[in-house]
Amino acid sequence: MAQSRWAEGGKQGLSIDGRLNLRVLNGFSPDFFASGTGDVAVRVTGTFEQPTITGTASLNGASVAVLMGNDRWQISNIRSVLRFNANQAQIESFTGTMGGGHLSISGGALLDGIEVTRFTLNIRGRQCNGAVPAGFYFESGRRYRDSGRRARTADLRHG
Repeated sequence: MAQSRWAEGGKQGLSIDGRLNLRVLNGFSPDFFASGTGDVAVRVTGTFEQPTITGTASLNGASVAVLMGNDRWQISNIRSVLRFNANQAQIESFTGTMGGGHLSISGGALLDGIEVTRFTLNIRGRQCNGAVPAGFYFESGRRYRDSGRRARTADLRHG
């Protein structure tokens, strides 16, 4: 259930608590598919110009697939917890299966309101097989780490 109170002076107070059917995200792109449910307990406070997000979002048994060219990139059995704390979003846990192997992700981002200003991702795959998007290099059993800033395009080809 979402509740919002608008006050004078441009301040906000939005609370979102509940379970989200991830299929509602399928309408954002014809190349994106999601299934499963997510639990959300998030608060947005502060001014309209500088919102602050706190709370958690979690997935338990979700699946996500993205079509990239002729390839389908899919992660299944996703279990994750994302925590928002003032100006940070932290991946507390993220595990899933990809191409029959195990995938885990950790990391986080610094936020300016709702915009990502910096991020760090640590991705670990064990026995993951299958096509990955052009420009990606992914070898089973290897670790991948990337970080960046809002104005930078990350080079995802690491060997």
